[in-house]
Amino acid sequence: MTLELGGKVSIECKKTKCVTKMEFKLKPMLGRPCSVNQIIGKITVGDETLATVDGYWDSEVFVYDKYSGQQELLWNPSSEIRSHRLKRQVVPVDRQREFESERLWQHVTSAILDQDQQQATQEKSVLEEAQRREAKERGDTQWIPRLFQKDPVNSEWIYKHMEMQLWDPGQCLVQFEKDGVIQTQEKTRHNERPDNSSWTDQKEVAQLPVGRRQTVRSSSTATLCCPELAASLCGCTLDYCVF
Repeated sequence: MTLELGGKVSIECKKTKCVTKMEFKLKPMLGRPCSVNQIIGKITVGDETLATVDGYWDSEVFVYDKYSGQQELLWNPSSEIRSHRLKRQVVPVDRQREFESERLWQHVTSAILDQDQQQATQEKSVLEEAQRREAKERGDTQWIPRLFQKDPVNSEWIYKHMEMQLWDPGQCLVQFEKDGVIQTQEKTRHNERPDNSSWTDQKEVAQLPVGRRQTVRSSSTATLCCPELAASLCGCTLDYCVF
């Protein structure tokens, strides 16, 4: 699962009265890879536009001066900066829940990658028919989403377990998703993460007892942690580690 954070940001300089409005665009449903991480913006004073900004926040960003017509490179992250990007952690398909997107749509995805439009359409129809059948079987029973809730103001669906805290390289080890809940594994006070430990290698997840220190940050009511990873972090050899 890939989580994108998109939206608009405004930066105002009280001294010059310049206002920069930036928009971090989300990848469209049928967009190409070049649509990922795109940003656009403009620099204004009052109603007058001085320059526009365009590019990709993980690549080159250019500023275009409206009056001179010149283009300048505003941002181009070095290899060192790019190396600090979080590594994407992917749960193997055979360990995903039945209705997780990657697993559910795997046959459609495979057909698209093979450029087999007929097979992709057929696989998509199978999923749609199953959805109609399940909706009919539920009848008037209200469907209650497990991971999303509707905003009463704008009626938009909001993810329940969204993490909004800033990433701390000195404390955070890895951000991962388990059973639909996004969590961050952090260091303990006296230990570092071994180079060979990876949450994707773990096969079981244990629930930490109430009242013990929890180093997995999550907004869910049940805090989860991989026991093998926990043991490697605290240096013990127990089968079940509670820090």
